[in-house]
Amino acid sequence: MSFSKWIGGALGWTFGGPIGALLGFVFGSFIDGFSEEDLKEYAKTSKGKNTEAGDFEISLLVLAAVVIKADGKVNQKELDFVR
Repeated sequence: MSFSKWIGGALGWTFGGPIGALLGFVFGSFIDGFSEEDLKEYAKTSKGKNTEAGDFEISLLVLAAVVIKADGKVNQKELDFVR
Protein backbone atom coordinates (compact mmCIF):
# COMPACT_ATOMS: atom_id res chain seq x y z
CA MET A 1 0.00 0.00 0.00
CA SER A 2 1.34 3.38 -0.98
CA PHE A 3 0.95 6.46 1.15
CA SER A 4 1.93 9.07 -1.43
CA LYS A 5 -1.58 10.46 -1.79
CA TRP A 6 -2.00 10.82 1.98
CA ILE A 7 1.40 12.44 2.39
CA GLY A 8 0.58 14.78 -0.50
CA GLY A 9 -2.77 15.61 1.08
CA ALA A 10 -1.17 16.34 4.46
CA LEU A 11 1.51 18.55 2.93
CA GLY A 12 -1.10 20.28 0.81
CA TRP A 13 -3.23 20.96 3.90
CA THR A 14 -0.19 22.35 5.70
CA PHE A 15 0.75 24.75 2.93
CA GLY A 16 -2.58 25.49 1.27
CA GLY A 17 -5.49 24.57 3.49
CA PRO A 18 -8.39 22.52 2.11
CA ILE A 19 -7.70 23.35 -1.53
CA GLY A 20 -4.02 22.51 -1.04
CA ALA A 21 -5.03 19.20 0.53
CA LEU A 22 -7.14 18.35 -2.49
CA LEU A 23 -4.35 19.26 -4.91
CA GLY A 24 -1.79 17.36 -2.81
CA PHE A 25 -4.03 14.29 -2.76
CA VAL A 26 -4.44 14.44 -6.54
CA PHE A 27 -0.68 14.86 -7.02
CA GLY A 28 -0.02 11.93 -4.66
CA SER A 29 -2.47 9.78 -6.62
CA PHE A 30 -0.63 10.71 -9.80
CA ILE A 31 2.67 9.63 -8.22
CA ASP A 32 1.08 6.36 -7.04
CA GLY A 33 0.11 5.59 -10.65
CA PHE A 34 3.73 4.97 -11.58
CA SER A 35 5.00 1.50 -10.85
CA GLU A 36 8.60 0.74 -9.97
CA GLU A 37 9.06 -0.97 -13.33
CA ASP A 38 7.91 2.19 -15.14
CA LEU A 39 10.48 4.27 -13.29
CA LYS A 40 13.28 1.78 -14.01
CA GLU A 41 12.35 1.68 -17.70
CA TYR A 42 12.36 5.48 -17.88
CA ALA A 43 15.77 5.63 -16.20
CA LYS A 44 17.20 3.11 -18.68
CA THR A 45 15.92 4.89 -21.78
CA SER A 46 16.83 8.44 -20.76
CA LYS A 47 20.44 8.00 -19.64
CA GLY A 48 23.00 9.85 -21.72
CA LYS A 49 20.87 10.36 -24.80
CA ASN A 50 19.83 13.93 -24.16
CA THR A 51 23.19 15.64 -24.68
CA GLU A 52 25.62 15.96 -27.53
CA ALA A 53 29.19 17.11 -27.83
CA GLY A 54 29.42 20.88 -27.48
CA ASP A 55 26.22 21.37 -25.48
CA PHE A 56 28.12 22.61 -22.44
CA GLU A 57 29.98 25.26 -24.44
CA ILE A 58 26.76 26.45 -26.07
CA SER A 59 25.12 26.73 -22.65
CA LEU A 60 28.02 28.81 -21.35
CA LEU A 61 27.78 31.15 -24.35
CA VAL A 62 24.06 31.60 -23.80
CA LEU A 63 24.63 32.32 -20.11
CA ALA A 64 27.37 34.82 -20.94
CA ALA A 65 25.08 36.58 -23.44
CA VAL A 66 22.34 36.92 -20.85
CA VAL A 67 24.76 38.29 -18.26
CA ILE A 68 26.23 40.76 -20.75
CA LYS A 69 22.76 42.04 -21.71
CA ALA A 70 21.58 42.26 -18.08
CA ASP A 71 22.64 45.88 -17.54
CA GLY A 72 21.16 47.05 -20.84
CA LYS A 73 24.44 47.99 -22.52
CA VAL A 74 26.88 45.75 -24.30
CA ASN A 75 30.55 46.75 -24.10
CA GLN A 76 33.27 45.56 -26.44
CA LYS A 77 35.34 44.72 -23.36
CA GLU A 78 32.68 42.24 -22.20
CA LEU A 79 32.49 40.61 -25.63
CA ASP A 80 36.27 40.27 -25.80
CA PHE A 81 36.30 38.64 -22.37
CA VAL A 82 33.84 35.97 -23.51
CA ARG A 83 35.84 35.26 -26.66
